[in-house]
Amino acid sequence: MKTFLRLCVVVGILLVGLTLTAAYKLTARRKPDPLDTPDRHSLPFKSVYFRSRDGLRLHGWWIPTTEPRGTIIQCHGQNGSMDADIPTAAMLHEGGFNVLMFNFRGHGTSTGKNVTFGWQERDDVLGAVDFLAERGYAPVGILGLSMGAVAALHAANHTDQIACMVLDGLMASLPKTLSAWLQRKGLPPFMATPFIYAALWLGGQRTHSPLLHLRTQRWAAIDIPTLFIHGADDELIELADIEPMVEQIRGALWVVGGCRHREAFERCPDDYAQRVIDWFLQFLV
Repeated sequence: MKTFLRLCVVVGILLVGLTLTAAYKLTARRKPDPLDTPDRHSLPFKSVYFRSRDGLRLHGWWIPTTEPRGTIIQCHGQNGSMDADIPTAAMLHEGGFNVLMFNFRGHGTSTGKNVTFGWQERDDVLGAVDFLAERGYAPVGILGLSMGAVAALHAANHTDQIACMVLDGLMASLPKTLSAWLQRKGLPPFMATPFIYAALWLGGQRTHSPLLHLRTQRWAAIDIPTLFIHGADDELIELADIEPMVEQIRGALWVVGGCRHREAFERCPDDYAQRVIDWFLQFLV
């Protein structure tokens, strides 16, 4: 009996340790992508710095064009930095738009120690909107990628300076998405789901953010033209979770066959460019 109790204590300690480690890694500052700059892609640019709405110093690249059709903020995903998304910024620039891309808090060359999957990053997007509005570039369009899509949708509920959006790989539910990721790694659902719930609760305590309750449909009751892009084979996000949001927003849905999470641009660059540019031309110009 004593041996069994000792074993239970050891297992309990291990589980608590694993959960605490997961909570920290989920919300800790990210390792940036390999260094890149727009001039390596033949793009004119200027490094800019601005403050998020809650005061963090963010770094971005301003990529202007002559006789712009409008201005677009590009919001990268988590687990890297803005560097890897220069090709989509180049696509927007070639379409005739000014582009502001920047590193979210806890990423790349921006300040901040925490990542909250779009909750606090809302203030980063709003800071970018404020930065452009102060310089006469308003309203703007937004291309949000994965976590950037979550942050953009969240931010759109707190400003009237966003005219339209393209959201590629929008997450519907953070607990469900992370549980799906663990299940793909081989953990059975009855273990993955409670583990993620516990890790997100602890991560929420660490970052003072309601990560356990981060579900994006609550932010979809807005009247902003929005194009949703979803990979038909997305391993993390189910189409059925995105469709109700499409119905709430005055927008459209492009389901891209043969694509997993955020693979649409890589696999269908020409079609992607045409649809995204046409969307911004229709609602931003």
